[in-house]
Amino acid sequence: MLVVLFIVGLTSVVVLPRLPQVADSFDFALKRQSFEQHINGLSYLAFSDGKDFVLAGRYDSEGRISGPRDRVAAGERVRADLRTQQVGKAIREIEPPLVVADLDVPLPDGWILHVPQPVYYRSSGYCSGGRAELIVGRLKYEYELGAPTCKIALLD
Repeated sequence: MLVVLFIVGLTSVVVLPRLPQVADSFDFALKRQSFEQHINGLSYLAFSDGKDFVLAGRYDSEGRISGPRDRVAAGERVRADLRTQQVGKAIREIEPPLVVADLDVPLPDGWILHVPQPVYYRSSGYCSGGRAELIVGRLKYEYELGAPTCKIALLD
């Protein structure tokens, strides 16, 4: 009986100090999985709401980090599927025919999502695809958002 109690006590001395680290690891994994599920559901969100939107820029726990919205200057080239045709010779600003909705990307405190190139979500459920970076402290995770549904995949 004493040998069994000694083994249990020795095991608890080794295991108990590491329990908070294990709990933090599980908590981080659950938060990251929740983030990935939310990003995977954005195409369906655009489809179910019947709205086009763009995921671009930087996001933190408060939402999109403010910065200048990208505007297309007169005469600049825009992707053909987002361009309106010019009528006449008058130069005018060309805007993509998209209503840019502010997205609510739920992120825990201290996490930052950076989308360097805009990812376009259409009300048809189509997504243009792209890349995104999740920054958690010193860690950086790069994701590929694959068209046509922007299923998220972690890059090595």
